[in-house]
Amino acid sequence: MNCYHSGILGLALLGGAVSTLSVTEEQHNVLRDVLPDNLDKIYEQIIIERRNHYVFGLVLGGILAFLVIKNVKTVNRFHRISMFVAITLMTSVVFYLLMPKSDYMLNHMKTQEENKAWLEIYKTMKQRYIIGIILGALAAIPIANSFC
Repeated sequence: MNCYHSGILGLALLGGAVSTLSVTEEQHNVLRDVLPDNLDKIYEQIIIERRNHYVFGLVLGGILAFLVIKNVKTVNRFHRISMFVAITLMTSVVFYLLMPKSDYMLNHMKTQEENKAWLEIYKTMKQRYIIGIILGALAAIPIANSFC
């Protein structure tokens, strides 16, 4: 992976990761207001499970990135950092997608209102991630050009 590609990939994935962290409590409360108490607890458990998958993927990706970077023969600091970020985040995303999930919210929802609220959260998160990746990649182009 050359400096330019790792810079764009790393910053694009970083943009996607940061953009999903910005969901407000108000947006989650829209769903929580619709869900009965027993589904609130299930929703929290699912959030915790998914977060743990992502964080474990980050740790695994960080270890993998460290091992790869240790053997890369480049003096460009931006290249090394962006490659580390790209490998870490890509590993985390792949790990998250491949890990089996123990439960899904849709298995527990019974009303159209619950489904609609869940779908709104799902669409918002997916949209934020894709927009974050696109904006991160666009911002990375001049940054990668200047540092590589």
